[in-house]
Amino acid sequence: MGKKRAFWGILMTLWSFVSMVIIPLSTVRALENGIVLQGAHLRIILISLNMGLIFLLGLTVMILTAFSYSLDRKGRAAAMFLKYLTVAYYEWTWAMGIRKLVVMMNGEKIHVGVDLGIWIIIVILGSLLQGILKSIYAYAEASAEK
Repeated sequence: MGKKRAFWGILMTLWSFVSMVIIPLSTVRALENGIVLQGAHLRIILISLNMGLIFLLGLTVMILTAFSYSLDRKGRAAAMFLKYLTVAYYEWTWAMGIRKLVVMMNGEKIHVGVDLGIWIIIVILGSLLQGILKSIYAYAEASAEK
């Protein structure tokens, strides 16, 4: 059982970093460099996205994921709760980061933005609820073992 848990812990730790840091930030970099769309060079620049904070939050989630697989059951519950709390802040950071965009095409600039409104609040509440329920379950499991 310990080897299987260790394998999944390593896999999920790596995946959390890849899915929260490498893929999103490389996508942002590709958008800023631009693509050719029907013969025109299109660039999208996210003005207010804090990429340093995105990196830091993704790294924090990776570390908390590793802790949630390596600590005892009560420590796992605390690490899980902190992980989902960090994920909720990560989602908020992205939502605030896409509020101001600059689309550049054929020498023209268009200032646009995406306001996710109530939808991002629902997503964040879902993350927090999931974190609370998972950590309560892990803590209850740990208390039942004693």
